[in-house]
Amino acid sequence: AAVFLEEFKRVVATVASGLEVKVPVTDGVRLVSAGGYPVTTSDGMASFRPGSLLSGQERRLFLTLQVPVAVEREYRIGPVALSYSHNGRTLQAQLDDTFQVACVRDRQEVYASISKDSWEKKVLGEDLNKLREGIADDIKSGRKAQAQARIREYKAEQEVVNMAVGSAAVAKSLEHDLDRLEETVNQTFAGAPAAVAVKQKAASKAMQYQAYGERRAN
Repeated sequence: AAVFLEEFKRVVATVASGLEVKVPVTDGVRLVSAGGYPVTTSDGMASFRPGSLLSGQERRLFLTLQVPVAVEREYRIGPVALSYSHNGRTLQAQLDDTFQVACVRDRQEVYASISKDSWEKKVLGEDLNKLREGIADDIKSGRKAQAQARIREYKAEQEVVNMAVGSAAVAKSLEHDLDRLEETVNQTFAGAPAAVAVKQKAASKAMQYQAYGERRAN
């Protein structure tokens, strides 16, 4: 038993704590969201803190950037930097390359640039759970119609892109996951006002917890 306990301690040991990711944002570029973590921006640098990293753990975060669209041009963003603590020391790491975001007129050119695998992971993880968080807030606030509209808009937007990308997993999610979300909304607001109030609290809490947990687990 002692051997297994020591192995468990080794596996779950925190190898990096106090992570802070910094993304240079200039020329009107904004970091809108970062996996649900609060984003702060100061002096041309956006940053967020995704917590700690355990031994053997891999984290995948999707960043949402907003760029000016008045003119066609490319925006070079980076290098992205990371600071963290390990064994009492503050360490730094930095990506060697910058990455590019281009503002173009041709929508098909945009679709052609999408990595199917990365986009699929983003939709099934980040996007779906952002949707859940929004619906949870709508349910909590009694906004049934807004929750339903949110689901419809999400489905329409993702279907347009998926027509070009062709992800079977995303198509399945847009059918089954959204049906379940819509059913949850309808069931929550069905019944007497007192019963609805109880269901609102339970449903919004459960959905918020699921979304938060899945976004942090990626």
